[in-house]
Amino acid sequence: IKICPKLKSQHITVCGRDRQRVYLGCQLFSHIFAEAISYLLPDENKTSEFFNLVNDTFEILNSRCPTHARPIASAFGLQSEAQENVLRKFYAVCDTMRVGNSKSLLRFQKGFLTSIRSILGCFSDLKKTYQLIYLLTSRLFGSEHLDAPTTIPSL
Repeated sequence: IKICPKLKSQHITVCGRDRQRVYLGCQLFSHIFAEAISYLLPDENKTSEFFNLVNDTFEILNSRCPTHARPIASAFGLQSEAQENVLRKFYAVCDTMRVGNSKSLLRFQKGFLTSIRSILGCFSDLKKTYQLIYLLTSRLFGSEHLDAPTTIPSL
């Protein structure tokens, strides 16, 4: 029996352009891997909790349909209290975490912080103004928006 069948050495030793492959990070920071850490390393509770927190955050930031088998992964707003708690907790972790010898936030951390602030603010405003019930978050911050050419209209 293999505990984490999707994980391979390339998940741990990523090089070059593979560092930009989101799916590798999603597979590594998964609920299954968090459970494997709990099972194999019972003294590493904080590590397992961190992996679960990242997984839940990914699921909230990537909601594609209103309901999901895991309630936390449902459209943002349908499980608003639990979803907001996860996002606020991840925000606090991301804001205080330092990677290596860095004394400031790295770009990925700033990206997460901006995304979380934007989702919370956007949903709050849309809920008040338009009585929005939920928000599908999968397309809000995709890289396809960053790759689109920007044109400045002439005046």
